Amino acid sequence: MNKQLFIFAIFFIIGVNCHGRLSIPTSRDQKNGVAEYLQNEPVSGLTSPNFVCRGQAAISPITVVAGSPMVFKWIFTAEHVGDCFLYVSYDSEATWFKISNFLADESPPRDCRVVQGTNYTITIPSWLPAGNAVFRWEWYALHVRSGGTIEYYSQCFDATVTSTSTVSVSSISPKVTIGTHLPTSATAYRDGFSPACDNDLTKCSYTGTSFLVGPALATDPNAVSPSGTPPASVSTSLSSTRSVTPSNTPTKSVTPTASLSFGASPSSTATVSVTASKSTGASTASSSASTLSYFSVFALFISQIVYLVL
Repeated sequence: MNKQLFIFAIFFIIGVNCHGRLSIPTSRDQKNGVAEYLQNEPVSGLTSPNFVCRGQAAISPITVVAGSPMVFKWIFTAEHVGDCFLYVSYDSEATWFKISNFLADESPPRDCRVVQGTNYTITIPSWLPAGNAVFRWEWYALHVRSGGTIEYYSQCFDATVTSTSTVSVSSISPKVTIGTHLPTSATAYRDGFSPACDNDLTKCSYTGTSFLVGPALATDPNAVSPSGTPPASVSTSLSSTRSVTPSNTPTKSVTPTASLSFGASPSSTATVSVTASKSTGASTASSSASTLSYFSVFALFISQIVYLVL
């Protein structure tokens, strides 16, 4: 019995140091000769400086082609529930932006451990700028969430990004600093066990607005909005009170005035003066009114002549 307890204790000690790490591409830890069991260990906490790139020095960069597929592989010697992400930095690890949620970007979204130990391919965003960059794989494990603890893992590798993108690094958002980009409270993270939700994270139990925590994915700052949908910065309001009057349909607006003089002698005169002014934007009704006005004045004039004669 004592022998069995001893063997169990040995496996327990080994087991707590065997959790998970990035295997492909080759990380700084691997290239710098860090012992594998140390690569697998969680960092000491969310705000630990080692959570950035485990304190490892830069290595010879690989080539990453924007817009092309890229293979990743992570190995979990203890298959904890949790989520994996990919971040990029162009400013010597000062700030980072996220370009992939790996399996959580699928439909339905899945747990990171589902494909552990196998190659997993993503497409590097085509808008990623050319230049020297640091890529950072991140994993938070949720198996001890109920005890108020989240375990954090990371590995980094260096790369030269080749790209035809015109995007400037300064225009990319959101950017974060590692250690402040995730919640400090374990209850903010999803529950991976009640119910089990490895193959559909939307069925997980969580207290926030999403089964994922952390920053949103960065997107192409120069992206053109979908057809029919103007960019958010463009006003979509149009005046609904615009009035257009055709310039080729002018009509007369006539204001008749009549001046009549009545007298008993044949020398009496009757004068009628009519003035008319043009204006645009009138209708056929005003034209008809003008015609009637002429007839009214003319009839008045004739009746006065008859009166004088008689």
